[in-house]
Amino acid sequence: MSRIFHAGSDVACQPVRFADLEQAGGMGEGLFVPLWPAAEATDKSEPKPGDAKPAEKPRRDQGPAMTETAPELSEPDDVKNPESAVDLEAVKKEAYTRGKKEGRAEAEKKLHTSAQALAEALEQISRLRESLLLKSREDMVRLIMGVARQVIHREISEKKDIIVSTVAGALEAAVADDEYYIRVHPDDLEMVKDHEPLFLAAMKGLRNIYFISDENISPGGCKAESRGGDVDATIESQLGEIEQHLKRAVV
Repeated sequence: MSRIFHAGSDVACQPVRFADLEQAGGMGEGLFVPLWPAAEATDKSEPKPGDAKPAEKPRRDQGPAMTETAPELSEPDDVKNPESAVDLEAVKKEAYTRGKKEGRAEAEKKLHTSAQALAEALEQISRLRESLLLKSREDMVRLIMGVARQVIHREISEKKDIIVSTVAGALEAAVADDEYYIRVHPDDLEMVKDHEPLFLAAMKGLRNIYFISDENISPGGCKAESRGGDVDATIESQLGEIEQHLKRAVV
């Protein structure tokens, strides 16, 4: 059996065999005899254009057709159960809110503690400042009074007639009376006696002045005594008044 191949195509050919020349009785049927009927050959011939393509028979060695199954994709839990997704979101939101509140409360607590500590520190500084200022003012007053005493004592030692001004001032400050007792330092006694007529003329209604030597009275000062009251015009009392005025003005 042989097949005839045409260039560029492989077509189905009718199988033939060599005929027996003696039985054929000549060349009537030709040298080749088909092995199967022409109908089968026609069926196996190349399909004409427009004919339906015959279904291919499965090959024996091909085995049963394998059907591939696509893997099943599992849906996320939040898609299967939307309520669980909502609950999870609510839990997250609640946790965030609670954490924010706790953080804010902790920050406010620390801020309050810091503010309280700062207030206490400022109060201590204020007290210390007041103490320093008070001490400084007191020191300043003492310094001024020390300088004043030195100046006054120097003036008294250089000007013996200062006692005259002191006695005249004491009499003016005293309650009006007809007689006075004036206590002075022994060193000032002679000076005031020499000015007795001046004192009597300056005080209206004054008839008698008695000068008394008293070592307890500092030079330049005196005490005027009468039935209406006493006047302390000593140097110590005058300096004391000056000191009080300074303290009120400075402190």
